[in-house]
Amino acid sequence: MRRRILVAVALVLLAAPALASAQAPLAATPIQHVVVNGANLGYRTVGTGPPLVLIAGFGGTMAEWDPALVAGLATQHTVVVFDNRGIATSQPAPVRGLTIARMADDTAGLIDALGLGKADVLGWSMGGNIAEVLVQPHADKVNRLILAATDPGGPQAVQPTDPLAVKLLADTNPPVSLLLKAIFPPTPAGRAASKAYVGRLGLWPDTGPDAFTTPSATVAAQVRAEGPLWFCKGCGAYPRLPRVRAPTLVTDGTLDILEPPENSRIIARRIPGAKLTLYRGGGHAHLFQFNGRYAGEVNGFLG
Repeated sequence: MRRRILVAVALVLLAAPALASAQAPLAATPIQHVVVNGANLGYRTVGTGPPLVLIAGFGGTMAEWDPALVAGLATQHTVVVFDNRGIATSQPAPVRGLTIARMADDTAGLIDALGLGKADVLGWSMGGNIAEVLVQPHADKVNRLILAATDPGGPQAVQPTDPLAVKLLADTNPPVSLLLKAIFPPTPAGRAASKAYVGRLGLWPDTGPDAFTTPSATVAAQVRAEGPLWFCKGCGAYPRLPRVRAPTLVTDGTLDILEPPENSRIIARRIPGAKLTLYRGGGHAHLFQFNGRYAGEVNGFLG
């Protein structure tokens, strides 16, 4: 399981005005809502071109996507970011009995409701789990697939053993400082990337405290969905990965302590023709740490 990447407090503490004022705000549309499967999902778009849907990880909100990464992707795509049901702008919403499959159905419903046709999909962390399931019963909704720092589920998935990761996973309400240490490597470059990432979050326009809010009921539901209901015998996407036909890019950082890189190797071996890229010195948030390089690789893969 991956704990929340809740950065609202860090945004207040670390995002000095100079960090945001030196860069232009992200040209994102205002937050809009669409009803999908009984949930009023909040979403917004950036850029123009073929649709690229980003699926956030555990407890993650659309305001936590790195604006620099989104801006890079938006040079060639209409990037769609949204809050999973019960998260931030997509609350209140029913989360009782929540599963990864239900969140995949929500994503498919969003693609339909927005008239995107067949979209490219990028899932990070738990969002990657959702994307792995989405591409199976909803293959008609997915053009190309990017899976970042995720796992195949089931008992075959490799669990984290790093002491920091274990400590984080045992804490139901970890401090922001611990979360940032877990998703960025404990190196000078990693710490610099972490601070820069938090500073860039201020580039999202019209973002208030509610944009980072995750109710405890949703946290508990996601814990169960991506934990015992994902890693149990016969669960997860592992058995179905060989049936994936969408061209797939799998990525991770070599220093990811929350999702050991071996999980990405397993996924890449299981999906026919999948491309694997491991970012040397990268952590769980390698796509934010190397946002320019990552956007370039994704744009090239999708182009």
